[in-house]
Amino acid sequence: MSTVFNKDGFSVRIYPNDHLPSYVHVLRSEGEAKINLGSETERPTFLAV
Repeated sequence: MSTVFNKDGFSVRIYPNDHLPSYVHVLRSEGEAKINLGSETERPTFLAV
């Protein structure tokens, strides 16, 4: 796991060799969200909260 950004209690993480579609985990003490990064033709979307 690689943390790519930390600010105000939020941590954005990417897990190398994870499955497609490409997404990030956004963590905070209250919980976690997964966000699909999208593509050239697809907008980013929430996968789970």
